[in-house]
Amino acid sequence: MGSDYSTNDLLQYNSCIEEMVLDAGLNTYPQEFEICSYEDMLGYEAYAGMPVRYPHWSFGKAYERKKTFYRYNLTGLPYEMVINSNPCLAYLMKDNTLLLQILTMAHVYGHNDFFKNNRLFKTGTRAE
Repeated sequence: MGSDYSTNDLLQYNSCIEEMVLDAGLNTYPQEFEICSYEDMLGYEAYAGMPVRYPHWSFGKAYERKKTFYRYNLTGLPYEMVINSNPCLAYLMKDNTLLLQILTMAHVYGHNDFFKNNRLFKTGTRAE
């Protein structure tokens, strides 16, 4: 966890954000957050965000490439990664500051609403 916040802090802010989401009229899937290290985020990126995927050497290659680029500051990592699922799953970087976590969590609800209500997602994808 980041040094300036706890899980309870994030839960409290998430409750406030959920209230604002409802007040704004957004229609979302239930939202789940997972706090992850940069190594985990590299792995999620290598697997294109899918928590479970078939094993293949190319995913390991992608992981090592991303890890090397990150180590030499040739690329950064996302603050979050959101998966179109029901419930909606979002990975948050544990190194984010509290302010960045709060803003990112609010941003995630925008992705969530988009996933659930976009007309092009109605026929081409299934969040279940």
